[in-house]
Amino acid sequence: MLRRAAIFFAVPALVAVAAHADEPTGAVIEQFFDGRQIGLNTLDLTAPAEQIDTTTTLAPGIGGTLSQDNMQLITNAANVLISQTTIVEDAAQVSAGQQEAGNTLDGGELSILNGSLTQTGENLTNVIIAERVDSVMQQFGPGGMQTVENAANLGFAPGSLTQTGRNTANIVVADISIGSGAQVFPFDSVQSIDNFVRLTGMPGDTPPFDPISDIPEQFADIAPGIGQNVGSSRGTIVQEGINLGNILISDEVRDVVRIFNGEQIVMNNILVEDMHALPQSVTQSGINIANFVSAIEVSGLEQFSDGVQIVENNVMDTSLASLTAAIPSYTHVAENYVNVLHIRNPDGSTDSVSTLPVTASQTSNVPQSSEMGSGRQVQVGNAIAIDR
Repeated sequence: MLRRAAIFFAVPALVAVAAHADEPTGAVIEQFFDGRQIGLNTLDLTAPAEQIDTTTTLAPGIGGTLSQDNMQLITNAANVLISQTTIVEDAAQVSAGQQEAGNTLDGGELSILNGSLTQTGENLTNVIIAERVDSVMQQFGPGGMQTVENAANLGFAPGSLTQTGRNTANIVVADISIGSGAQVFPFDSVQSIDNFVRLTGMPGDTPPFDPISDIPEQFADIAPGIGQNVGSSRGTIVQEGINLGNILISDEVRDVVRIFNGEQIVMNNILVEDMHALPQSVTQSGINIANFVSAIEVSGLEQFSDGVQIVENNVMDTSLASLTAAIPSYTHVAENYVNVLHIRNPDGSTDSVSTLPVTASQTSNVPQSSEMGSGRQVQVGNAIAIDR
């Protein structure tokens, strides 16, 4: 029902961030985070030329041309336990702090993205990867916050622009089993992702022109090649946001209570101020997942949800009118999942699995909303999928 690949996206990054030595068998772990992690990347093409990387050709004070591949990447991690070959007897993780990842490109009105720009922000907190976890308590809050903000202000973007935000809080992945415990996501805790692109085109008082061939005389000196560099393609923009809260993945899950009362928000917005700057292809995707379990055997599982899930995907002009119909290739995806239980079939098993236990209760009062012009919309609450 849900692609497991979407759940496991964080694991490679976690191993890179925190490759811990093996803990003794029966490890007892306590982790508490109440600080603030802030990661900021800023690229300003309107700054003087001497302050800009040599790969950037500038029209000083107005904007330049990015002709090569550029990347802005931020990863924040707190309360991470990786002990893949040992047993965790008891683990307690509490994160009441804030994680912020912000990537900004300010190109000015005459800037051009001819190459590619990737802006990625990722926040990870309360994460356990182990062989077996006998007892666990994870709490994101009170006052826990994970935010990703990716912003790009350009004149034209005939190249490739990708903005990605990922937030993960309260996740346990165990090879064998997850025993008794709790995962809590309180009311005042938030996971939010804001991807924003502004395409200004030419200054507002300039007559309409063809950016593929025409070079307005008044800008030819300060922005050389503005016409020729744009080329025949009007560019590709991809905006993605994924929020994960209260995730359990193991062969066996027993006696776990999970409460999700916070907020998960994904906002993907593109503002086009000049139709000459309209991109050729746009993909906007927002996925919120809360209280998700994937296991072979489940007993004594309780899931309660009373939070909020929101996805908004918009391409608009300055009057806030939708421009989706004017984009040749346009894809929108909005998915909200809460209280989802996936019962897997043992790989390669020849035994009958119909008698393996499944006892669980689910309660959801979560308002789920998505706003978009077209595309795939999925709202799921209190769902069980059994692959047997």
